[in-house]
Amino acid sequence: MNAAIQLEGLEGGYGRLTVFRNISFTIDREQTAGLLGPNGAGKTTLLNAIAGALPSHAGRILFEGHEITHYPAYRRARLGVVLVPQGRHIFNALTVHDNLVLTRAIEGYRTDLGSFEDRLAEVYQLFPRLKERASQSGGSLSGGEQQMLAIARALLLKPKVLMLDEPTRVLRQ
Repeated sequence: MNAAIQLEGLEGGYGRLTVFRNISFTIDREQTAGLLGPNGAGKTTLLNAIAGALPSHAGRILFEGHEITHYPAYRRARLGVVLVPQGRHIFNALTVHDNLVLTRAIEGYRTDLGSFEDRLAEVYQLFPRLKERASQSGGSLSGGEQQMLAIARALLLKPKVLMLDEPTRVLRQ
């Protein structure tokens, strides 16, 4: 089986409010896919359900062939299902470097990550601006730089499934 993530008849929303119904698709390893739709169509809600931030009402979520539908978000993240949420959710008072170091908390649960220093060097190579600003607070970065930081933080986790919610949207501070 080559599927990284598979949804079967997934239904979800907020409490009794159903936002999406009967969503089924498979995304294979190394495959890139996008969700397109108007505002309010349920794209963010679906990503949050896959990541475990929202419970699903019906259906199944399989990760590498194993059902994770009822796993909490932290357990899905430990497996490698990572969401960069809309709005970035960086820690404004922490430095860029400290925002990145926080990802080390997962190291005890993932033996496949390799050394933090090697992963950090790779991220700094992808985002040299972050290396230049490593000692600055996350809140002092521009919106685009904060987005880089949020994506870099996710990449440090070596995700097997990486979901980006509105990755090009720059929010006003």
